[in-house]
Formats: sequence, structure tokens, C-alpha cells
Amino acid sequence: MVVGLVIFVLAAWRVGMRFAYGAPPLTFEPKTPEQELLVFVSRELAFFLYFTLFAIPVIGAIGWFYQSPVAASAHANMKVLLIAVVAVHLAIVLFQQFGLRDGAFDRMRRPRQD
Repeated sequence: MVVGLVIFVLAAWRVGMRFAYGAPPLTFEPKTPEQELLVFVSRELAFFLYFTLFAIPVIGAIGWFYQSPVAASAHANMKVLLIAVVAVHLAIVLFQQFGLRDGAFDRMRRPRQD
């Protein structure tokens, strides 16, 4: 339960940082359908990553506090979704960093330049 609370707090902190500093800017203006697809997938994947990071601890808390077997089962099974989302996110970041060489990893670490 403590791990779930820590994950929830860290996810809330990250979303707060994203609202405070904004998302990392694109390094290019999408001109081809492939680039537009990459931008679309990246944005939607970020949403699903944040969604799963919030949903899993909340559903786990519901399962724990209300002794709901449905919520507990959903909480346990959502790990597959989280692993898939993180794996695709990592693959896209690595592709952008090493394939496109657009500095995606650096933009995620430092979303704005002062």
C-alpha cells in the first residue's frame, strides 16, 4: 500500500511539473503523415502513461479499503497495461533520441530553457 501511495504522489508531482513548465516542445513541425503519426502517438501515449500511473493506485486503494475483489483483480491485471505503455514510451523516446537524433531525452529532462 505504501508503494502505491508513493507512486500516486510522484505521479501527481510529475503532472504538477508538467502543468507548471509545460510539455517539451517539438523539435520539428510535422510535415509528413509519418511525422504527424509520431506526434499523435507520442501525445496519446503520454496521456495513457499518466492515466495508468493514477488509475492503478486509485483502483488498488479501492480494492484494499473496500475489500472489492473486482477492484483488486483490475489493479493486479493493469500491470500488463502499464508495462506495455512504458515499453512503447521508451521505444519512441529511444527512436527519437537515436534514430531521429532530435534530443527527445534531453527535452524530457529539461523541458524549458531559461
